[in-house]
Amino acid sequence: NLITELASPQHLALDVSGGKVYWTVPGSIWRANLNGTNSEQLVAGLGELGGLAVANNRLYWTEKEQAGANRGSIRSAARNGADVKTLATLQSVPLGIAVDTVGRKLYWTNSRGKVQRANLAGKDIQDAITGLGLPADITVARAATAQQPAAPAASAVLPVQTALLPNYPNPFNPETWLPYQLAHQGEVTVSIYNATGKLVRTLELGHMPAGVYQSQYRAAYWDGRNAQGEPVASGVYFYTLTAGEFTATKKMLLLK
Repeated sequence: NLITELASPQHLALDVSGGKVYWTVPGSIWRANLNGTNSEQLVAGLGELGGLAVANNRLYWTEKEQAGANRGSIRSAARNGADVKTLATLQSVPLGIAVDTVGRKLYWTNSRGKVQRANLAGKDIQDAITGLGLPADITVARAATAQQPAAPAASAVLPVQTALLPNYPNPFNPETWLPYQLAHQGEVTVSIYNATGKLVRTLELGHMPAGVYQSQYRAAYWDGRNAQGEPVASGVYFYTLTAGEFTATKKMLLLK
């Protein structure tokens, strides 16, 4: 037994690089360390949950709108439960959900016998597969190629020192990746500021093990939006990595 005395736990998702396990109980989302310690509630007051996934430093889940309704939504939050957003409102009940981090797509099953997909913002919804019975769980897998190697499970060699690395692409529009490396495990936060020093967005990455977080699978990700989910204007921005007592800042350019 890893974690006991839970209230009807259902959907399960693992974030191996972040050292966390996530699950749902009716109306809420929880997480704990992979060894079962530090259990905590992240999001409460939710409807009937149909699926849960973790990718790109965010949680994604499906939710039935209300009891008896044949509608639902695709929702998302930071891995610490902050910044909850409704990405898409659907005229069907979404069930399982999966994230294609390479193709930048969300996939979900629904009560009308379909697999549907959208971009990570919940836009451009399309039917991927139709005519199914009642599909439930779903996963996404890609074969490794020379151009797109499989994501590493962990860094082969641990870095000697913690460092903040240059973002890419730079300039960017509207999204960019913010790589870093950790010599020691710890709580990691990336704060994004505009040219006047005003805080625009905080990315709470959680407790991260030592390693190199440089690929798109592992680096911090910013979608060019502020804390309210609004696209920010073109200009110079600064991103600050805080990891324990370590802090470092670099400049980046959003160019539309």
